[in-house]
Amino acid sequence: MNDTEWTERLEALADREDSHLFDVGADVARGRSRLLRNRVGVAGAAVLAGAVVLGTGLALGAGSSGRAVPAPVGEGPTAAATYHEPETTLSPSAPPAPTRSARDAYLQRKLDGAWKGAGDIPFKAWRNDLYATARSVLDPSGTHLTYSSRGLTSGSDGHGVGLGIKLGWSEPGRSGEGMVQVTVTSEGGSDDEQCSTTGGFGCPDTVLVGGKTMKVGTGDRGELVVLYRQPDGERAVVLVNPLFGNNSRTPVQEGFVSRRDVYRLVQDDRLDLPRPPSR
Repeated sequence: MNDTEWTERLEALADREDSHLFDVGADVARGRSRLLRNRVGVAGAAVLAGAVVLGTGLALGAGSSGRAVPAPVGEGPTAAATYHEPETTLSPSAPPAPTRSARDAYLQRKLDGAWKGAGDIPFKAWRNDLYATARSVLDPSGTHLTYSSRGLTSGSDGHGVGLGIKLGWSEPGRSGEGMVQVTVTSEGGSDDEQCSTTGGFGCPDTVLVGGKTMKVGTGDRGELVVLYRQPDGERAVVLVNPLFGNNSRTPVQEGFVSRRDVYRLVQDDRLDLPRPPSR
């Protein structure tokens, strides 16, 4: 029952015949006074609760604006506000990338391309010339070396690129096949690391042939790797392996290619990285 309904009931009661037995008007006045006090008390409690919530928000610090708000002063000594200077961290700049020649940049773009097969690999003329050079030194009769795969080996790092071919070697009338890999590279790293990349083992020995220095290494299965650093800084690497693992399970006789011929091939002036096309 709301206030209006209570008032109407009391006023109706005052008009009854037995209203002289009690003062209904005074009761109505007292009821309205009590109702007003109750409303004022409820409103005051709501205001007080809002003030407590607001005070708690101020004590917690920053508001929605992101600025720090002072906390309420309590008992005991007042703490002084402290300002912290933002910290700045300096990171060292990345070292500049190694300078690469226009030819190396051109070769890298080719290496980054999507080659779907041997027919899509670039430098067809260069690959064939490299095969012809190796055959003219190692197999002048043309009876042992083959380039049936028409493939290309490749690698690159921050200094340059490396390109090469793998050739098969067979003995007429005999089973088995060996391999000769010829690589020319402008990549970085030590000579020993380059030999390991090519053959899986290093080239710790130094050999002087005709006034030219070469690095030589041998593997556990009769493999031989020879590296020669050319005057222009590129390196020619020749790997000889009695077993061409991709093509055969039977190796040829160890020493099927003489070291003297490998020394001749590795320092041949025709071993060079391909040149970009003229524009």
